[in-house]
Amino acid sequence: MNFGMVMRRGAKVLGASVMAVALVACGTPPGGAADQPSEGGMFGCKGLPNSQGKNAAIGAVAGAVIGGLVGNRVADSRGTGTRNGALLGALSGALIASRYKASISLTEMPDGSVKMNIPGSLLFETGESSIKPDFQHTLNDVAKSLREYCGLRAQVVGHTDNVGSDVANDKLSLARAQSVTQYLQSTGVRAANLSAEGRGEREPAASNDTPEGRAQNRRVEIFVSETN
Repeated sequence: MNFGMVMRRGAKVLGASVMAVALVACGTPPGGAADQPSEGGMFGCKGLPNSQGKNAAIGAVAGAVIGGLVGNRVADSRGTGTRNGALLGALSGALIASRYKASISLTEMPDGSVKMNIPGSLLFETGESSIKPDFQHTLNDVAKSLREYCGLRAQVVGHTDNVGSDVANDKLSLARAQSVTQYLQSTGVRAANLSAEGRGEREPAASNDTPEGRAQNRRVEIFVSETN
């Protein structure tokens, strides 16, 4: 048996295993209907592989895709292949077509979630909380990934710089986070899988002493994780 044949046979086995996991996660028996309501709201969904073995295999593929297509947007990929490589791959795929992909970073977190960091200037006009029409296309693709995989939840956290009062910054950061969750919900993502929080200026990502630092602090973070 040559190497190519071994690889093709391995791919078939892996594909069958992933399909079985996806059917179970969506509550769909093998051979049953795949279009039943699920965690994905009005759309069908599939499951992310949970075992280390399957995640390692898919994580390796995801890592190659991430490295080839999104480059340094993955700020930390130490857990890829053993914990949430498939989740990183799903979110990276959601950003591939975005015109803003070079400005959005993905970071694996210690709790197994993936943080998507979005500069506030991409999402909002200065002092506003309404999402810019140009960025809605990117959020549509993120929402598609949240619907596509069963049991994913998204915690949206808004941040500001230190310009203005604490009260005003807290209010603006929360309004911006809520604007994002409301938009995701409008596309079919379940409200139960979304949460919004505003942290004002309390968690700066950079120094507020320079314009560049303040720009980094004006941001929205979306933490995506599995619900169980």
